[in-house]
Amino acid sequence: MRLALFAPLALAGCIENVFNKGDDGVPEIRDTWTGQSEETGDPDDTAVSTTDDTAGSCDTTARPDEAIATLEDCATGAAVDWNLSVVRSGVITPFSGPSTLGVGRLTDVTGDGVIDARDPGQLVYTDGEGVTVVAADLASVETRLTGQYNSASCLAELDSSTPGLEIVTSSYVRRSSMDDLRVLGANGVAQAWAVADGRTAAPWLMDFDGDGAADVLLRGAVHSLQDGHLIATVGASNPAQVYVNRAADLDLDGLPEIMTIEDVGATVALYDATGALVNTCWQGATLGDGPGNMAIGDLDGDPEGEFVATLDGRVVLCDSDGSWMAEAEVNIRQPGVVGLAQLDDDDGREIVMGDQHALFVLDDDLSLLWQYPDPFGPETWHPFSLADLDADGRHEILALTADGLFVFGQDGSVLAHVTGLQPASWKSQPILNDLDGDGLAEILITGLTANWAFEVHVLENADGGWALPDASAPWPGPDHFPGDREIDGTVPAPFPWWQVPENNVFQGLPVGPTSSAALDISVEEVCVEDCSSWALVRLRLSNEGAASAYGVPLRVENTLGALLEERTVDLAPGVATFVDLILPVEDMRLGFVATLDGDDRVVECDSERNEARWEDGVCG
Repeated sequence: MRLALFAPLALAGCIENVFNKGDDGVPEIRDTWTGQSEETGDPDDTAVSTTDDTAGSCDTTARPDEAIATLEDCATGAAVDWNLSVVRSGVITPFSGPSTLGVGRLTDVTGDGVIDARDPGQLVYTDGEGVTVVAADLASVETRLTGQYNSASCLAELDSSTPGLEIVTSSYVRRSSMDDLRVLGANGVAQAWAVADGRTAAPWLMDFDGDGAADVLLRGAVHSLQDGHLIATVGASNPAQVYVNRAADLDLDGLPEIMTIEDVGATVALYDATGALVNTCWQGATLGDGPGNMAIGDLDGDPEGEFVATLDGRVVLCDSDGSWMAEAEVNIRQPGVVGLAQLDDDDGREIVMGDQHALFVLDDDLSLLWQYPDPFGPETWHPFSLADLDADGRHEILALTADGLFVFGQDGSVLAHVTGLQPASWKSQPILNDLDGDGLAEILITGLTANWAFEVHVLENADGGWALPDASAPWPGPDHFPGDREIDGTVPAPFPWWQVPENNVFQGLPVGPTSSAALDISVEEVCVEDCSSWALVRLRLSNEGAASAYGVPLRVENTLGALLEERTVDLAPGVATFVDLILPVEDMRLGFVATLDGDDRVVECDSERNEARWEDGVCG
């Protein structure tokens, strides 16, 4: 359905305090602002909307003030073959110390001069012996770094001057009071800086100090990725006591917040980017048997983000300002992965978490929905991932147990079970990624065998995998650092919480953005300052779907097709963004076409709502 608006100018009620004339008489625009989409007011009674009844079933109306498709309307579902089988296996040796496994496209395997989704994914294995890159066919091995007691790595595009991803890794240097922070370039050149307390810390990339360059959060310390200098520290008494951290712009003020779980007093806290304490959400007597975990998402339906912390025997919900929201005692010990899932058709999120003995699923009110007790434990910790494999708009849970890989439905029903995969312990969550360059995601699982070898298995179904929009995205990587990520250039402002996948970026849960975006653009108001010169136009952009869309191109042309304005916008679900433009008035008339293109990385339910057209005489 294509939305077209033709209406005479409404001179009354022009937008206040939005534009001013400068000293030279040229109008100046203030920053745009974002508000909730719930209260938009009635449209101009003289406006006429035209509709196309042949549009997709997701659409219900062309009027900009009425709600359009929600998640359950958009989801159509798809037939899925749940018969999984192992198609490739391999062993990586030797194993030494902590280990993580990632997937990314680091080299031009196809030889076409570019590194893109057509190149097979490569495995990036980090352990006590160094950083190793393994081909997708598990045959060839390339060593990138040796001799460091490495903890964890993150993949990101940090330097566009060389093709391929960079590897950001933290290392513990034996017999030294300092650790190493390293950036391994795609060209093989490594930068290294001595930092404190990098051990066991997964790198978290963001522009923390607002200088337009990438920084990294390691435990309780923020360092520059330009020269390694210390930017800020968090932690009540010692950054080394920060065992779990997250970072995002929870309150949507353009500045990042840092969330922590600290060993001292089992504290759950929120800090600003300078390291100043904002709030203590929860504090107990002891941390118990494990450091806990965190996930970020929308837990109460407002535009701001919240976070959930899992502790030994307890789940705590914290608001965007770090204040306490709710908590519950749960029979969970040494909690592992936690994620926020869309398992039903309501607006809330369900909490999925695992420990040594079971997989738990809680509703958004913290009541227990179901659990899978594992009689084969206790060396499992039940690592899991979330993905919408059947395209019904709800997640399935891919969980590793001592009895193999399970795929659970929303109600706990077993959709798939692969046995015969019984390592001594699982070392990573199931990774969904296109490993062979066919456009479909396979399942990659890894575990530690009894003789300390690192066992890798790749699984498919009869369809050869799953068509997920982010099938070729690096894992773990720049899902939490989107856009231009040049280490020596411009990077985006701190990303809002809704750009963080709602299922624990720290652990790299590769959720496919399976819910749909439903983008809409309309003319909110037109105000003429000069009948022969220019007018101020306010556009209303919204996303009535369930998936976030960011970096969406907005293009405004006159009626002859000449470009007047071009920019990109980020659109969170349920939030309206108002964009103010100064457009020329020609021959006493104002005419323009505003087009909002979809985000390639998400499925858009109804792309036919993405145009607003205005043409009318503005004076006389």
